[in-house]
Amino acid sequence: MALEDDIAKFQRDAQRASLIVNGDASTVVETDGGQVDSMARAVSKIRLVGKRRVDTLAQLQQIVEDDIHWLAEVERDTRANNGVYEKTAPAGSPGWTKIGDTAIGEVRADLAPIADTVRPDTAGEVDGQPIAGAVVGDDDRPAVAWDTQLNTIVYAVLKLFGSGASFEPGVDPNILLGIASEDDRYFLKFSGDGKDDFLAGLGSGAGTGLPDVLHIIGHGQSEQEGAEAIPPVTTAETGHDAMRFARGARTWLEANFPAAPASRPDSDFQLVPLTEVVNGALGETPLAGAAAMFKEMLLGAYGPAKRSAPPMIVVTFAGQGGRMLRELDKRHARDPQAKFYDTMIDDVRRLKAWADKNQKSYAVAGVFWMQGPANNLYQIEPGGPVLDKEEFRETYCQDLMDYADDANADIRAITGQAGRVPLITYQTEGEASGEAQRRAAERHPHIYMIGPHYHVASAINSRYGAPETHGGRIHLAADGARWFGLQAGKVLGRIWAERENWQPLHPVEVRRRTDPKKVMVRLAGGRLPRGGRLVIDTTILPAQGSALGFEIRTGGPAVVGVAVVAPDTLELALAGDGLDAEATYTLRHGQQSYAFTASLPLAAIQDGPALPNGQASKDLVLAGPVAAEFATIASEGAFYVANAGNARFVVRQVIETGGQTILRGEARELTGTAFAAGDPISAYRPFSFGNIRDDDSATSPLVFADTSYNGRSGPYPLWNWLIAFEMEIR
Repeated sequence: MALEDDIAKFQRDAQRASLIVNGDASTVVETDGGQVDSMARAVSKIRLVGKRRVDTLAQLQQIVEDDIHWLAEVERDTRANNGVYEKTAPAGSPGWTKIGDTAIGEVRADLAPIADTVRPDTAGEVDGQPIAGAVVGDDDRPAVAWDTQLNTIVYAVLKLFGSGASFEPGVDPNILLGIASEDDRYFLKFSGDGKDDFLAGLGSGAGTGLPDVLHIIGHGQSEQEGAEAIPPVTTAETGHDAMRFARGARTWLEANFPAAPASRPDSDFQLVPLTEVVNGALGETPLAGAAAMFKEMLLGAYGPAKRSAPPMIVVTFAGQGGRMLRELDKRHARDPQAKFYDTMIDDVRRLKAWADKNQKSYAVAGVFWMQGPANNLYQIEPGGPVLDKEEFRETYCQDLMDYADDANADIRAITGQAGRVPLITYQTEGEASGEAQRRAAERHPHIYMIGPHYHVASAINSRYGAPETHGGRIHLAADGARWFGLQAGKVLGRIWAERENWQPLHPVEVRRRTDPKKVMVRLAGGRLPRGGRLVIDTTILPAQGSALGFEIRTGGPAVVGVAVVAPDTLELALAGDGLDAEATYTLRHGQQSYAFTASLPLAAIQDGPALPNGQASKDLVLAGPVAAEFATIASEGAFYVANAGNARFVVRQVIETGGQTILRGEARELTGTAFAAGDPISAYRPFSFGNIRDDDSATSPLVFADTSYNGRSGPYPLWNWLIAFEMEIR
């Protein structure tokens, strides 16, 4: 009988195993230890982790559109109500059932790829507990493992190592999954190529999982080059073991082997601490900020490294101001005296040779792209025809995707790294290149848009040369360049350290309300998928009227109010009768630099005193104490004022004295027709902008540095600002 019992038990277990492995997403198997989900059901659940995070149970019960098996977390209710819930009713019906108290908000499906096939797999054991199953890819590499006693992959990974464990993605893109304790000891790592797997019995000494040298490649035109970002603010290495070549961070030099990068002398490629230096009209690049923040993101909570410890971060830039994309890429560049792409790739060869000589592992962390203004006249290449808007956007989008693929292939052929080389891009100001870059980031899985740069300081605040010159408005001041570099380093770090499928703060839905005087705008990206919330900010940037950067095109009504009505949703209030039910409208954001009109008109214009730089000054006088109206816009530095005509003036000081307000600037920066008493005075920022951001809590290791114009102090804020866009109102 004992043998018959064993055979019967084996048959039952085999049938159960078959159901667990082969059952569909609705299959639940009864076992001796209780109910167990099929693997398909478990995978269907993990795909949905992180889709919902709400404050209260009451809010959750109002969500009816989700289908069964969606997961959500209530995080700010009572102790009894907080926890994890599963949608147990079909779409359109209420019904959420609490399934645990464990907080899963930080466990997300993007931590590891979810494979197409699932099978039992003996992967080993950790701390004496067996790993009995795994989600595996087509190459049979395990992506996520689980314990036999647990129903879902999520709980297995969290529960397998007790309450002190953390669910940790590998910081190298080749690492599919890492599990570590709170004291940074790895228990296991699964790598994409199987060469860096790690399995510890008792959590032996941790490694960071990082190469010894990580390379951030800057490419593009003037904003990445540091055009007019003078005086530089990173005059000493920031303490992050960031390096550049002795040749400089700018490795393409017009007067030094511009067409023969392989002929550059070896002595130019010794590594020295990363500082930003002046070369003519070139100063601070965004790369010092990017290197510092990338290092912060890598070590953060993800390993035992210190700022000065490995990995070393090396930066290079091989572009030039004023160049179009097709002058910088591989497939179209025709200037025989300007080999930008070849120089970029030769920089990789040089750093690989240095790493090999010094027995260091090396990988390129990513390509940081800042290019686009040169294409904003809808020309795709120098001397080419002006294209219509849609043709240009599609062509630039495809060119940028091709560039990303070429750079990835050529870089990896040198470095041998397994993981894809990501490309991160800013959003260029303007409707041409900026929209094309947004499309490329949406369509290409390895192009990531950082976001807009409109919140940082413009080079109209820069000072260089003799006599002293200020920069153009489209360039960045040194503080602005470093600030945006920090944003780029943050995003690159989230791609590497957190395995995040990063997206900028962007619209996903613009809809009419039942009330024709209301429009709903739902946003995503930034920190919103991680429990972040929208913020209307009128303290860092001045309020852009009541519309806050929004406008309805095609003859629509004015936007007269903006309110946050949910963590990810805005409601716009419209003037008059609102939207015509039969008309088609589009909503535009972030395309205007207008900030506000002063409450008092111009009373007089007069000569002011000589300025410290020797320039003559002009004063626009307002007959009242209204300096407070200009406080926010003046806190970031110089700004523009204009009348209703085309008179324009750069304001560099706001002075309140004797009951009057004086707007003072350099006489040479008064342009257009003359101002006259009685003119309305409108203030403009150098960049088009909006007032919507998220509440990203990332902390900058660097602080505002140039106090000559900048009224700000402390760490640079690293919030994510809403991109510029135009979208049809549905």
